[in-house]
Amino acid sequence: AEVIIANFAPVGSAVIKAGKNLKMIGVTRSGAENINIGAATEQGVKVAVAPGRLADPVSDYTVGLILAESRNIARMSITDHGGEWMTDAPNSSYIKSLKGATVGLVGYGIIGQRVAAKLQAFGCSIIAYDPFCRPEVFKDTNCRSVSLDELMKTSDYISIHARLTKDTQGLVTREHINMMKPTAFFINTARAGLVDEDALVDALAEHRIGGAGLDVFSVEPIPQGHPILGLDNVTLTPHRAGNCSNLAAISLDIIVEDIERYFRGEPLAHAKN
Repeated sequence: AEVIIANFAPVGSAVIKAGKNLKMIGVTRSGAENINIGAATEQGVKVAVAPGRLADPVSDYTVGLILAESRNIARMSITDHGGEWMTDAPNSSYIKSLKGATVGLVGYGIIGQRVAAKLQAFGCSIIAYDPFCRPEVFKDTNCRSVSLDELMKTSDYISIHARLTKDTQGLVTREHINMMKPTAFFINTARAGLVDEDALVDALAEHRIGGAGLDVFSVEPIPQGHPILGLDNVTLTPHRAGNCSNLAAISLDIIVEDIERYFRGEPLAHAKN
């Protein structure tokens, strides 16, 4: 074979050396931890990955959480109230249409940009904090670049889409959460470690912010008895933003584009070596 496609299967030095005609290894994930990249490079074998495979599933889910929390879709579900016809909720006085809302995105990579595009279709204005994003990306996507402080103070919805690193651990602090509007909603489908979770729970418990839609937590599953489970202004889901039945097809679509580039003799878009 000239091309090997792998997901989690290990492709080590023995496999690579056995591939006398091997020219490329495609990994249907954003990382290539299961590939011996050093051995591949030594043998002249290109390694490509599939970044952004979760962009559509996670951005869809993010918009879903925004809608579910802001309009009480999950909270007012008749099936969760024993058939009771519930027509009022704690935040009913400030439930509004998304049209005209300001959405602040913390992190403006491929997922943040997909969220922006989908919410712009609802009539939202998008602002974002991302010191690593190129200015032309903001301009081309009709998004305004702002400081994290401004984003926290002015957004009606705040959604987290940064990568968790040692530098971004605790990026959103207690001070930042205290800057939020009393009617603002906090959404996190990225990583819990990006946020001071205790400060967020305190703000929610004291109803100092409108609510939250959370798919990630510092301890998963959430321990029984955790104070967040008793709150009336949260929508909590079990870390499922990236799960969808067609994820494999999405991943293959991305890697196949690079395989086609290889066969055309073009540089690979997502090469790891």
